Amino acid sequence: MYLIDSVDSSIPLVYFVEVTRDGRSFTSRTVKVFQHGKLTFFLAASFCRSRPSTISHGMPSPVNIVPSPETLTDILSDESAKEIFQDILNNPLARENGLLFVSSLSEELATRPIDYRYVPSEQVKQKSDSTHPAEYRQYVWFKVNGPVSQDKRIVILYIIYASDHDILGTGICAHMNDSSVDVVTGMASLDLVMYFDKDIRLDDWLLIESYSPWAGGSRGLNIAYIYTRDGRHVATCIQEGVVQLRDKGRRSKL
Repeated sequence: MYLIDSVDSSIPLVYFVEVTRDGRSFTSRTVKVFQHGKLTFFLAASFCRSRPSTISHGMPSPVNIVPSPETLTDILSDESAKEIFQDILNNPLARENGLLFVSSLSEELATRPIDYRYVPSEQVKQKSDSTHPAEYRQYVWFKVNGPVSQDKRIVILYIIYASDHDILGTGICAHMNDSSVDVVTGMASLDLVMYFDKDIRLDDWLLIESYSPWAGGSRGLNIAYIYTRDGRHVATCIQEGVVQLRDKGRRSKL
């Protein structure tokens, strides 16, 4: 899927769905979304019937190298939220619209549909055979707040929504302690690919393991694997986005 332009949530979107292919086992659809007559979103989707397979494997599960979600602090608890809001208000880049942004964020947090628990890097047991440096990886547990339908279509929508929460920020983690970096000035998703490998239920915690193999040119590439609590690999996500960091030597124009 390609996120081409921003949209106004108060104005209806127009969806055009094209039947690309209907086969006995595989089906494809192309979706284009317009607002004000402009293309804002493009999606190519493929569906397949469940079929028996003589081969089966998945990425090794990392659930045994991270602490359980119940032992981790909810970063959006009341106390944490106050700290986040204060940081926003103290940020020169957010000064003009800071109060408005904090107000809208407060409403979102009050009814947030998903609970996220970030795993601190110092609590991750290092994989001895890992080819991905620890500084370019992060782990996040997430779970839906409250009861939710287990309809496969609803589950997929929740997983896509949840996966877009912070995967893009994975490549930034390794640079936040860089003495030349001041603040993140902009992040926006450019394209996203999702593969759903097995049926997923939303009545328990899921773990996202993400890493960034490359960043440059104000862009970042990130790959994420989603696992169930018992270690089953159920989905894969690949996301590229705009990532802009301000050098400490540059002064804000605001």
